Amino acid sequence: MIANCAEFNPSFMAQCQLYLLLIDQFPDTAATCGLSLAERLVQKEKETEDATACNQYRTLLIRQLLPMICKSKEIGVSNKQFYKWLQKSIEHYTCSYTSADSSSNNKRSWKELTRLRVMIGQQCAWKPAPKLTMTSRESVTHLRELYDQYCTNKDGKDGDSITRKQVFYSSIALLLENASKYMKTLDSAMYIDHASDTPAYIILPNAVKSPERIDGDIPRNSKLNEYFFVASDCLNLLNNDDIFEKDFSLLARRWKIDKWTWYQLFLANVAIYEEEYQLALGILSDLSQRLNDDSCTIQYRQRVYCHLAMVNFSFMSTENAQSGCDHACQFISMFSKRDISNEKQVYCSLKTKTSITQIYPLSLTCILPIFIDNFLLSMKDSPKYANGDDYALGHVLVLSQHDWPNRRHETREVMNEIRAKETFQLSKFIHHITNIEILEELANIHNNQSCRFLIGEDRNVNPTQHTEQVISVLVDCTNRHYQPVNHIIVDYLSTNRELIVQSLSTEEMMID
Repeated sequence: MIANCAEFNPSFMAQCQLYLLLIDQFPDTAATCGLSLAERLVQKEKETEDATACNQYRTLLIRQLLPMICKSKEIGVSNKQFYKWLQKSIEHYTCSYTSADSSSNNKRSWKELTRLRVMIGQQCAWKPAPKLTMTSRESVTHLRELYDQYCTNKDGKDGDSITRKQVFYSSIALLLENASKYMKTLDSAMYIDHASDTPAYIILPNAVKSPERIDGDIPRNSKLNEYFFVASDCLNLLNNDDIFEKDFSLLARRWKIDKWTWYQLFLANVAIYEEEYQLALGILSDLSQRLNDDSCTIQYRQRVYCHLAMVNFSFMSTENAQSGCDHACQFISMFSKRDISNEKQVYCSLKTKTSITQIYPLSLTCILPIFIDNFLLSMKDSPKYANGDDYALGHVLVLSQHDWPNRRHETREVMNEIRAKETFQLSKFIHHITNIEILEELANIHNNQSCRFLIGEDRNVNPTQHTEQVISVLVDCTNRHYQPVNHIIVDYLSTNRELIVQSLSTEEMMID
């Protein structure tokens, strides 16, 4: 009777629910009604305008029908068909977990996929796991052991092919599960279209000098390490086998993984961790092309700009220094001065027995000091600074106010260069200097007439007017000494991005 009702029901989805009820009540019908319904659902998906892996037809197939089919002992389906279903399942559950929809179904995605993967494995004669329930770390260790056994004992038998399929599909599932969880642990707003109150984090390249911090969030740090290393181990397992790598690339193209922003960010994280900075730069440059998309959140833009700046600072070249400073200024300009906090910051890290890679909060408070260090290093290594260029010297003078008095020696170098000049252009940066010692030194140079400071546009004003003009500006800056130096530097870097980048160029500047 249920079959008759389903056959004559005009609604396809209502038919599906009736057939599911039939299979649930009479499991033997899975071999006939179940397989027929699976084929119809696949065809309906091909015809639908909803091209996502979470469309209603794929969802019903994966979440409701396949578990029923897999429970049947005499289903009469080839391993090849089961693997096709498993491919669809991995894509579906990955897209479900990483979608903006935070429903309970999405939160259960990985558990449901694991359960379905085990059921398909039983149908395909996979080797059973040594334990009923295993952690992700235990699972990837088991897969590595299976792969090593295959490499040692392979003899071309059918069992070898089954073992390879087990390792291949299980590695992909574990990779995507742990990579997605790692990215969500870095940023709880990774998969939603609005910001979160929870702090976001970012991995730092080892080549970029940064203070080593003590891990403050032990639970988060533990999860980051588990997810990252399990995912990277699975990725290495797939990439170190030529056939695995080729087949995974085919799946990646079919699934359009290059459009999965979170996964591309994960690959960038792996490249940064492994110090493959050229690879990381290529991935991040591709991601930067999406920054004008209306769906991009501010936090996503901050993350990409910060990554691009950090990775560029990892190279020792003029071009990379320019790009690094450019992206750092873009990153800084996306914050307000209110975002600089005096609250205690919590740090994390990726640790092995031989290395530590820092993970910092993606906050202006934590990142600004690192960028200032790299701005100064880049500027002092530039040809224009070596040639005594006014603007290069001025940038160093402004930025040296940070972490005062530890940078006092850098201002002394600049002052000596200024004294040796006939004229020095102050107008572009003097209003961002409030450090009393620096202002007193500039006043001393002016009073001794060691160098003529240019404040306004007119180089030919009479000496009295010029002196009054310079003194007035220096007094005005002195009266603002109470302003937080970080606020002044943030404002300077946000408004002088082009001037800073030009100062790192080997070409002559044209300043308005």
